[in-house]
Formats: sequence, C-alpha cells, structure tokens
Amino acid sequence: LETVAIDNIVKDALRNVKRKAAARHVTFELRERGAERKGELDRSLMSRTFSYVLTNVIQHSPKRGEYQVLISYENMEYCEIFIEDSGHDFDDKNCDEVFNEFMEFKPEENKRGQDLGIVCAKRIVQLHGGDLTFQTDHEGSYFWVFHIPFTRKETVINQDFY
Repeated sequence: LETVAIDNIVKDALRNVKRKAAARHVTFELRERGAERKGELDRSLMSRTFSYVLTNVIQHSPKRGEYQVLISYENMEYCEIFIEDSGHDFDDKNCDEVFNEFMEFKPEENKRGQDLGIVCAKRIVQLHGGDLTFQTDHEGSYFWVFHIPFTRKETVINQDFY
C-alpha cells in the first residue's frame, strides 16, 4: 500500500478505457468536490477496479452516452466516488444482484451476462476497507458508488485472490 492521490487513480482508469469509450462514442466528465485528499491504497488494484466499472458502463450503455464521474472529499473518513451508468436494459429490483457472480442479467438478449470484473471490483474495494454499491434514483439514473477510506483498515490485501 502507498499513499496516493485518489483522483490520480481515477484519471489513470479513465485514460485506460479511453479507446473503448471512443469506439462507442461514450464520454466521461470528471468533477471533484471538496479539497483533494490522499488515501492508503494499492494503486494498481484500485486503478484496475475503476477500469472494471468504467468498462462495464461503456459495454452496457447505448452508443453516444455522456456520463459523469464525481469524486467527493467532503466526508472526513472516506472518499466517495460516483460513476454514472445508463442502467440500459436493467431492472431496478436487481441492483444488489449485480455483484452476484452466479446471476445473469437478460441472457436471452445477450445484453448483460455474467461480469466477474464487477465482482472483483467490489472485493478489491472491500479489501481496502471500503464498499462498492450500484444504486438507482428510481427515475432512470444509475450510479456505481465507491466509499474508499482515506486511512488503511486492518485488512490483508492478497493480489492472488482474483
């Protein structure tokens, strides 16, 4: 673990998915709220985690989508990161099921199948003492919400788990 600027990890992930996003005419707008703070994180694992989620947004969104990424430092204990998702072809009742590695979403249309990257992303965030959820406002907007503590929790990070 190292002390790193969380926004730099998110920016790295956005750069990593730039080509995939451009191919589908998907864009992300990054905004930050509050004074930037650093966190004790495994930079490589967390960059991969954000890339998994961003790739999921790109793959399962209609072409020509515009999405917001918000990094909030307003909480003193953890950073909140919101990544907007279209929720295209997604049922509001299944938000918790998106992290179930055995669940398939709309397999008959081949729109949302198993996505183990999302399961790995949640586990990586949990190993850092945080959480990742998928939420809806029930008005058509969906968000991946990360809660990442600024200081390391008593967890062991084993890079061989995935």
